[in-house]
Amino acid sequence: MKKRWIFKYVGFWFMVLLLMVPSVCTGYEEGMYILKAGYDLDLTRRHQWFPTILYNHIDDEFIVTWRTSGKLRDDCAPGDDYECTTSFQTIDARRISPDGELLGDLIQWSPPEPGWKQTPRIAHNFYKNEYVVVFSKGADFGLGAIYVVRTDNLGNILYGPELLHPGEKALLPDVIFNSVRREYLVVYNDYNVFNEYNNNVFFILNEDGIPIKGPFAAGDQFGIRFAPDPAYNPTDDTYLLAWEDFRGAESQEAWFMGPNDARGVLLDGEGNLITEVAYTDDNDVPVPEGSYARTQWSPGVTYNPDKNEFFCVWTDSRPECDDGCIYGRVVNADGSLEPEVLIEDSPRAQATGEVIYIPNRKMYFVAYSDARDYVRPPGAMPYINEYDIYGRWVDDTGHPTGEAMPFFIQKGKQHMPEMAYHPGKDRILIVWEDEYAPKDFEPVPGGDLLWTEEQREVKGVLYGAPPETTSTCPALRIYGEDSEETDIMRNFRDNVLKQTPEGQSLIKLYYQWSPVIVKAMEKDEEFKEKVKEMIDGVLGLVVEETE
Repeated sequence: MKKRWIFKYVGFWFMVLLLMVPSVCTGYEEGMYILKAGYDLDLTRRHQWFPTILYNHIDDEFIVTWRTSGKLRDDCAPGDDYECTTSFQTIDARRISPDGELLGDLIQWSPPEPGWKQTPRIAHNFYKNEYVVVFSKGADFGLGAIYVVRTDNLGNILYGPELLHPGEKALLPDVIFNSVRREYLVVYNDYNVFNEYNNNVFFILNEDGIPIKGPFAAGDQFGIRFAPDPAYNPTDDTYLLAWEDFRGAESQEAWFMGPNDARGVLLDGEGNLITEVAYTDDNDVPVPEGSYARTQWSPGVTYNPDKNEFFCVWTDSRPECDDGCIYGRVVNADGSLEPEVLIEDSPRAQATGEVIYIPNRKMYFVAYSDARDYVRPPGAMPYINEYDIYGRWVDDTGHPTGEAMPFFIQKGKQHMPEMAYHPGKDRILIVWEDEYAPKDFEPVPGGDLLWTEEQREVKGVLYGAPPETTSTCPALRIYGEDSEETDIMRNFRDNVLKQTPEGQSLIKLYYQWSPVIVKAMEKDEEFKEKVKEMIDGVLGLVVEETE
């Protein structure tokens, strides 16, 4: 009965209690914390989509790029309303400090224009401290070609935007820097380049962003393929790619209905095929009655230099999964595969996983969208979900370790996370597209497609090691680690909270908010005193009920 009383009356103050317990402050992984949670990166009222990110170790900063759409302003007078009634699209970027602070002004790599722009991707040439950015551009959704921009380290344009190749329906480009050859590999999807299907189209660019090879094909181009993702191995000078492969779809006209696999290729540094890679190949396996077709989508790959191997993750909708789950597997340097491993299959759907290798910890980190906290309304379609951002550590054999971690929970859909790692400070900056953007301009009515004008924002979470001079445990600021008050709360945590699922959930929530409260206490001494007063009062109740 005492435990129930504690949860009823003291549970309300669990956050304050947990903030006072130093030995809890090991974070999700030893020494890792949420340092800055769910903050806006764009700072405009227009609509931001498709973010991606990398870390520039020369300037010791992150850079994030995305597509922006929507009207330019909403204060036009009658007769002067072009900027208020037309959707303009731009490719924008922002430099971010290792502490998550916005640096400089908003960068614009493609000016405001009516039409359609999509999925900018960026690579860094650290020899020249320059970036190459690729994106698709066309008159309407799904129509267009790929453009290339080369910039200096501050985002100033040195070349472009320049058309890479005439396109029909060019989509979803990606680019990666070859540090051995000092070249860039570009890959994207387009129709009717090599045959009547949706092909993977490859180019190699020199350091100036000029094509020196391409367009060329790699691997079997039979059937629709979609959303390629590359990783580079500088040890062997090879590229590993993964994509959504619809060669097994029941209809090549309605290919998006599936079923499909995650497939890819291993290429040498010149773009020549070494081997094809079938991460999954289960379309011939019978599907239980009432289940959906086996579908794998949104694959992502990363390279592990310590073991000279790759790791691939993907979203999987096989019948055994609850709405959708995250699978992964190690890919050896020669393209051979280790057994697949289930990374996450919590209740409801998980999707759009992204993976990076963390050399300081010799582990992988996977971020993904997770619908475990979403209750689907009666009658809603089963594939409609509202997602939050979660993460999971994976050891260097590809097996998950620890528990799933909530990074951002909010109404609406948070999805397509991208990440970059800062090895010096041991920090990960996670960015994503957030469909909950109530402060954005109202969408322009009658856009090309309704969903292309939805209000969206780019948000970020900074996760990792705090500054050496800063403790994320408020107890060290208020009572001291060896105080009697700290001992009482440590015992309360171990003997009460840890003993029940409800208490364990409260401990998990602590990890999300502790650094935020610490920062507020550092800036506001009055707030710190009020927190101490509340804790002193709750301490008395804990002592009384646990004696």
